Amino acid sequence: MSGFDAQLPDRRIGKRLKQVRESLGLSTAEISAKTKIREEYIKAIEEDNFDKFDSHVYAKGFIKNYALALSIDPQPLVAVYRRDYENLEQKREVKKIEKAKELLTAQKNQEEKKFFQKLNLYITKRRLAYFSAVLIVFLVAAGIVSLISSVFQPPVLNITSPIEMQRGDVKSIELNERNIKIIGNTSPNTLIKINEEPISLKPGFNFETDFLPVTSESNLFVIEAINQLGISSKIELEIIRTDLANTEDVVKDIVVRVNEKPTYVLVRADGIIKFNDIAVPNEAIQVPAENVVEIETSEPQYISVQINEQSFQLEKSFERFELSGSEIRRQN
Repeated sequence: MSGFDAQLPDRRIGKRLKQVRESLGLSTAEISAKTKIREEYIKAIEEDNFDKFDSHVYAKGFIKNYALALSIDPQPLVAVYRRDYENLEQKREVKKIEKAKELLTAQKNQEEKKFFQKLNLYITKRRLAYFSAVLIVFLVAAGIVSLISSVFQPPVLNITSPIEMQRGDVKSIELNERNIKIIGNTSPNTLIKINEEPISLKPGFNFETDFLPVTSESNLFVIEAINQLGISSKIELEIIRTDLANTEDVVKDIVVRVNEKPTYVLVRADGIIKFNDIAVPNEAIQVPAENVVEIETSEPQYISVQINEQSFQLEKSFERFELSGSEIRRQN
């Protein structure tokens, strides 16, 4: 990787990439052809215009591909993006929630103040004392009833992405994505589990997973909310990958798997590029092929290949597998 990245004092992502590109004498069109990223996105990255991208995962993926095309280590650039854009956006949302709570509290206090001012005009101290006692008893009783009701009721459980679902729902959706995030909200003092894995709550009793791999034709996610008494609510979401439904009819079934860390992978099947992206750990890239599979990667030690029942660990940055009947010939 180039040492140029560490020498740049400017922490803007786009300026750093543009300087390296220009120092190499490359145009944005050449970078677009090399990375398969549209030129308008290349220019958006160089201008730090990340509002043009649909999500943070696409923005980070394009930054990684761009950096790899320039032989730059993409991790520092992704770290700057995560700090200055992705995490900053989350912090702003938290501040908005906190500010809204402060305004609500101030409004409530103002309303209570006006209420008691009017009350003092019309009732005596004795009546005020009597009314206060009755009000306190009522509020305590209502609080106890509300607490008991909330404790023994199943907790709230709502999913807002990738589809809107509520407690007790069971749904199947078709989604041709290699990974998804599950986002939702629940009640206070509730434990969230997705396929038995605990998920931590965020402010406002919201939760959001990391990217979950969707590598099979049928993928079941069981989302469960459990309160302190062990009472639970459940949602079952099945993701169906229709793009994998017909792989059984192909002559050879090749699975390229990434281990341990995100890694750039390019896969050609019979001369056609089938995958050209950053793959996440444990992601299985299914590629149908008849004659030849070629794999390129900057870190072959993290890539394994399974062709029908045979498994291979990559040893070089470029490897070629020729498929002939039941025989597989490996050429470096």
